[in-house]
Amino acid sequence: YFKINLNKLDVYPVGRTTSSRFREIEAALGGTVTLKAKVETSDPGTVVTWKYRDPESESGIPVTGTFDSASSTAELVLDQISKTGTYECQVKDSYGNEESAYFGVLVNHFRAWPANDPDSSAVDVRAAAGSDVTLRIGTEGDDLSKVTYTWEKVEEIWDSDTWEYRENVQTVGSAIVVEKEGPSSFSIRPGESVTMKVKAEGGPDAGDLTYRWETDGNTLYGKTSDTLTITPEKSGFYCCYVRDGSGNEASADFNVEVNHLRAWPKEQEEGLYYDFRPVEEGSIVRLETAWDADDKDVSFRWEDDDGEIEGAVSDSLTTRAQSVTSMEIRKKSDSASISLERISLSDRKDVRKARMKPSWTLKTANLFP
Repeated sequence: YFKINLNKLDVYPVGRTTSSRFREIEAALGGTVTLKAKVETSDPGTVVTWKYRDPESESGIPVTGTFDSASSTAELVLDQISKTGTYECQVKDSYGNEESAYFGVLVNHFRAWPANDPDSSAVDVRAAAGSDVTLRIGTEGDDLSKVTYTWEKVEEIWDSDTWEYRENVQTVGSAIVVEKEGPSSFSIRPGESVTMKVKAEGGPDAGDLTYRWETDGNTLYGKTSDTLTITPEKSGFYCCYVRDGSGNEASADFNVEVNHLRAWPKEQEEGLYYDFRPVEEGSIVRLETAWDADDKDVSFRWEDDDGEIEGAVSDSLTTRAQSVTSMEIRKKSDSASISLERISLSDRKDVRKARMKPSWTLKTANLFP
């Protein structure tokens, strides 16, 4: 597709760059605010229109503004402003081009925060089971006489500080604090053992704490202490869930990697798993793999667009360029196999999923213009 624009038309708030179409302005209740937008156009027939964006009807209500073609500035003056709102400066030229800039006007400078912590939007409050809790907020604004308060019980929250999604917010007793004692990620050789340990602390009325361990979503029955020692056969994720007598629960995660198998195209640096080569159709190409693992007992398998290449079982391949080629490397025992999807030029996202599998894309020269 090709798009031809007659007349370079643009509009943006004064004080912003051409890449920013929005500006937020604070205003005192009953005060005056002037909105200014810069208009770029070479068409003398360009028309400027100001609108108030009604949040209830989601439509634009025309308001009276001005446009000075000499300074290329559009202006809207708001007197005795009484409410927060969004205003749009819309420009149209005679060639069919249309652009808009937006202004968010905030009236009353109003904000609220948990009492005693004005820099936060959320705080944790600990309390013993059955005790009373008082929650207070602080407010600030030009006119607090019109402020109303509504309290809601939140069942689900998103904690942006830790990127942890928590369900069933604790409403009884004190929160449980779970910490990992020692590392949370392990890389071991096959046959080696690994020990994972947590330290948990509840409130004064938490009662006895119970422990439950899972791996990849499956409960490890009989593992009910704060320490887990295992000899894993394959890599996986482990989680320890701690619960108190009031039903509050918290957890800690661990990652265990067995054999630390990795591979990459020999022509690339370790950590890069994709190699693209433009070649002549029918030419002979040699592809080589660099790899490493704690257990060197590994096997190799090569694939092209038609599936597995028969007889290709080493870390290199000499082939005639005619299709997309990829390679899979795995430990000979199925317990540490690594698989991934075939990769093509149009499917770059799969490169991140296929961390342990190097891939080559061979494109013949006559496919390019």
